[in-house]
Amino acid sequence: MNCELLFLRANDPIHIGTGGYSLGRVDNSILREPATNIPKIPGTALSGASRHYAAAIYSKAVDGSELCAGQGPHCGKCPICYAFGYSRADTDNYAGTVNVFDAQIILFPTRSIYGTVWVTTERLLKEGRVKIPSRATVPYTANNDWKDKPITLGWRLIHKLKFGALTFSPAISGIVSNRVIVVDEGEFGLVVNGNLEVRTSVAIDPKTGTAKDKALFTYEAIPRNTIFMMEVLEDDYRRGGGFPVVDGLCWNRPLDVLFCGLRDIAHRGVGGMGTRGFGRLALLDDNSVSETRSDDDDQRDDQREETSHVMSENLDYLAAKYSQKLVKDAIEEGVDAQKLENAVTKMLGILQSNGVYGFFLFTRSKRESSEEQADAAALGLLGEVFSIAEAIESLENLSEKFCREPYINHLAQTVLERYLIYARYHAKAEKA
Repeated sequence: MNCELLFLRANDPIHIGTGGYSLGRVDNSILREPATNIPKIPGTALSGASRHYAAAIYSKAVDGSELCAGQGPHCGKCPICYAFGYSRADTDNYAGTVNVFDAQIILFPTRSIYGTVWVTTERLLKEGRVKIPSRATVPYTANNDWKDKPITLGWRLIHKLKFGALTFSPAISGIVSNRVIVVDEGEFGLVVNGNLEVRTSVAIDPKTGTAKDKALFTYEAIPRNTIFMMEVLEDDYRRGGGFPVVDGLCWNRPLDVLFCGLRDIAHRGVGGMGTRGFGRLALLDDNSVSETRSDDDDQRDDQREETSHVMSENLDYLAAKYSQKLVKDAIEEGVDAQKLENAVTKMLGILQSNGVYGFFLFTRSKRESSEEQADAAALGLLGEVFSIAEAIESLENLSEKFCREPYINHLAQTVLERYLIYARYHAKAEKA
């Protein structure tokens, strides 16, 4: 038997449906691993698509022979039948000589203040045969420039990252570089399920060419540039029969047939929504993953330093918390809800047009109760987001803390925008 570990990249969003509608945030959900609730691509989908594409290539190579794909009919003599098995009513049935297992997500792309990053866990890295740095504790990053800095994963905030060197194969490194964040299992599930692609479509009425009434539906997908890993097994139990070699095709063993079909998925796709820009999945030909250790790694893996995990915070919760504080404090000061809504709307426009520093200049130039409460709540929000204990009230401190580094400035503005949007609607609700 010969077992190989393969890596694949999603060139398009991937939708492997569950076969029906469900009650949830989308109408058409995707298949997930029951124990972890993490999306996956089942081996059946990959095996079926690979067989079909390899059979089409074989048929063309031998002048349009019968296509030995699907449920038949099968010839029982070609490389396709030998590799994937066949079933015929008039003869014995044979199982395939290649086993295709589920493709699991190993590196999941998500947005951050530093652009796109790929999130993974130590368990996944071990399964992908990547050596884990012994002294690093999650969360940590493979990018030394991000050491001891905050980072966002969608709307989740990690206050401080540690560093741990990781070395992937050239094929994977060419995609993710060192933009990898290692988190714990619970965090990984939240990041993945919180950052899946969700699309909305509507059926078109063929008579009018317009949207059909009550035909709106939503569906989710694994996003583009997700990296998967999967194992394939060649168990050539039929060695006595001999693998049928075909002139013009470089197929010398059953796995060659599978690899040919897998490579064609990069052009023809797998799963649903293929006519809507979904499904292409590329096999990364460099399948080896080298072992690595960080520079200061002088301990064995079973002697890893015990350090508590740094949990992330939900930026959305912090924005909601301080928006509630702003409205509550302003109402208690006697500010009219309509006046507060108007003031917050104006502050939001200033922030979006002039940035963080412009926002604080505006709040301090007005000297009104609404602006004073907004200023105080905003300082509390930024202090909690960036774990700043010292006073940051002065404009000099504000510009130094939140305007010098572009990534920090972008995060501060993003959080303040969400805070003001929530405060605006809180004030509107107070009027109702």
